[in-house]
This record gives sequence, C-alpha cells and structure tokens, in this order.
Amino acid sequence: MDEVWKNPPASTEHILHPERYEAGDLPLVVARPALTDTLGAGWHEIESNTMGEWYTYLILAYGVDEDARLSERQAQLAAEGWGGDGYVAYYNDDARQLVLALHWDWDTDIDADEFTRAFADYANERFGHAQVADTHTCWNGDELNCLYVNGQHTLWLIAPDEATLEKVLSQYPDF
Repeated sequence: MDEVWKNPPASTEHILHPERYEAGDLPLVVARPALTDTLGAGWHEIESNTMGEWYTYLILAYGVDEDARLSERQAQLAAEGWGGDGYVAYYNDDARQLVLALHWDWDTDIDADEFTRAFADYANERFGHAQVADTHTCWNGDELNCLYVNGQHTLWLIAPDEATLEKVLSQYPDF
C-alpha cells in the first residue's frame, strides 16, 4: 500500500486494469493544441484535459441520449484499448457555438478499429444518418460531428459548420 501512495495510478486505465499499473504501462501524452488563434475573435477555451478510459466508456454506455447508449459490454470493449487522449473545448458566447476536439491514441490499430465501429453505432443513433468518406465519418445535426481515423489515432470534432471544422482539423496534421 505504501508503494501505491508513492506512485499512484496515472490514469483510470490503471484502476480498471491493475495489471497495467503493475507493468508500468503509462498513458500516452496526447497534444491538445490551442485553438484560440485558429478560431478567431469571440472564441475562448472552456476546458482542456484528458478523458481517460473510464470517461470514454461512459460516453458510449451512459451518454446524454439514452436511445444512443451502447451496451455496457460493447462500450467496455471499445474503450479497453485506450492508450491516451487529450481534448479541448471552446465556446463562442455571442454565437452560442461550441467546438470540441477529442483525440484518442489507442494501443493498437485493432483497438482503434473496435472503438471506431462502436463510436459509429453510438453516433448513428445519437446524430442520425452518417456521411462516410475515406478517412472520416460525419453526422449532421445542430452541429457537425466528425470522427477521423488514422491508424491508432481517432479524432472526434464537433463544430458549428464546415468552415470551423476545417480550421480545427488544420491543427491536427496527422488527420
């Protein structure tokens, strides 16, 4: 117990999977680019942090829209390959618009694929019909929700319109 106090778990992954904590499997540090200059006047950062495996699971299994929630098992399997993440959220008070960029790094390409399939199931129920392209899938609603995939990396962008989405995407050169 003394050792845990000296070296506490670094992520919810360590709590959910003690064997990963014991093996020294540290979470990946994922960049969270500042978007204030990119978005322009009127936008301000409201939060920047890490979601972790636990909150990734909660988005899928216990999200705000009850009809879109995945089974606990599907959400657990989708989140289990979590390697690290970082998110930033910005708000424009005058326009009452939100931008969210959530970048996950997965342990393997297979883990990223599993998450991508589960996220698509979730998003199809929550946001409606998807528009699928080679590197991303978008759902149109009150705002744009797009999931980009590149190997072990996934990026969920929420933006009020295509122009804002493209500005934010430009700050994530791996996508």
